[in-house]
Amino acid sequence: MTETTTYACPVCQIGVCHPATATYLQLIDGQLLSAPEMPIWKCDVCHHQEFDGEAVEALENLLGISDSTEASRASLKLTAFDPTETTARRIKP
Repeated sequence: MTETTTYACPVCQIGVCHPATATYLQLIDGQLLSAPEMPIWKCDVCHHQEFDGEAVEALENLLGISDSTEASRASLKLTAFDPTETTARRIKP
């Protein structure tokens, strides 16, 4: 992930996604995996967030997790929890 790289937001089509960090959470065989400060892309307008695919793949390789459904991981979009936010946000599967 290059700090100077940005792209148009796939959700709002108005904002630009910039590099940031968030905590990555995943259940693996009933065990909770928590990886702080994982690279994400965050929209500056709608605040949509996506974990960087290369970083998630590197973490899975490090843990020895073989995910044969790479397409499902590419479509997985998680958002960080913000307790100050008043509107409900949904985690997209």
